[in-house]
Amino acid sequence: MNNSLTRRAALAGGVAALATSVLAGRAMASSGPLRIGVIGNELQGIRYRVGTLEASAEHGPAAELLTREEITDPREAAAALLDAGVHALVSTTLAGLAVLSQAQAACTPLVSTVPVPGAAMPYLFQAGPTREQVDRALMLAVKNAQHDKVAVLSLEGQPTPESEAAARGVTITGIETFAATATSFVDAVKALVAQNPQALIVNAPSPFAGPAARDARTAGWTGPVFVLPEAVGPQLHRVAGAAADGIIAPLPWLAAPSAMPETLPNASTVKRFAAGFEPANGPASVADGSAADAVTLLHLAFLGHRDRESARAQLQAMCCLGVTGVYNHARLIEGALVDMTAQAGTWAPV
Repeated sequence: MNNSLTRRAALAGGVAALATSVLAGRAMASSGPLRIGVIGNELQGIRYRVGTLEASAEHGPAAELLTREEITDPREAAAALLDAGVHALVSTTLAGLAVLSQAQAACTPLVSTVPVPGAAMPYLFQAGPTREQVDRALMLAVKNAQHDKVAVLSLEGQPTPESEAAARGVTITGIETFAATATSFVDAVKALVAQNPQALIVNAPSPFAGPAARDARTAGWTGPVFVLPEAVGPQLHRVAGAAADGIIAPLPWLAAPSAMPETLPNASTVKRFAAGFEPANGPASVADGSAADAVTLLHLAFLGHRDRESARAQLQAMCCLGVTGVYNHARLIEGALVDMTAQAGTWAPV
């Protein structure tokens, strides 16, 4: 027997077995569910989108959610999720952004569904509009309404839109801030009204926009009120009541899907989402849409594998049709936000 040939055959067989084992291991690894760790409590959009993925999955669950809803220590919540072996993180609250450094150190993609003020890290991505896009759309909405002097009622720590206002020729007559523990906004609004603005901007997310709009009317303000996209949801109308009528906000078409032009590239995506989401959950908020987009971005980034570094590269180049707009390189393209006004609990283009 030729010993050299035998050794070559054995070596070739060993390499083939190793290659088969490695490929099988990769196939098994990529066929398991995508484990998404969620920090925050805006879960309707996430759960609905995961449900649609489950319905279309051919082999086993498409995604597994691990959640931390009651957050007292965001870093501890993130550490627990990372220890549990999540492939990616989603933050639906600004409190979750305290874990940026952990996600970065663990080389784990983090998708935020709330605008991130000025943060730039390789593993951080945004679902829904960025803060810069919100400020730009907000000032354009003010100008479109023929106003050039605004007052700003702002949550402490929330970035304010001075630079975008200056770029659009809008004068900010005054800024009053309030703490997250505030229960009344009447005095702050009165102080702003004394400076004779033409419009009032409530620069705060959902829990505060409704009470602020209500108290603005209580304080005697009769002019227009503008709010952020992330402030728009059922709570705004529920708390503000009749004071919500006439509020203006730059919003994605998800807020008024029936009015969305069919010619827009993501029209089918938006209308299909709204039709499936609303029967069980009611009208989708911007937060719901951004949360659903976070799942879509991660699903596409991890398609066929579970490698975090490869997913990061995929996210950086991601182009897809989302519920809140069209994404190009993991960022909503301009024009995703449309001026809309509230009336009797619904939204319509201005």
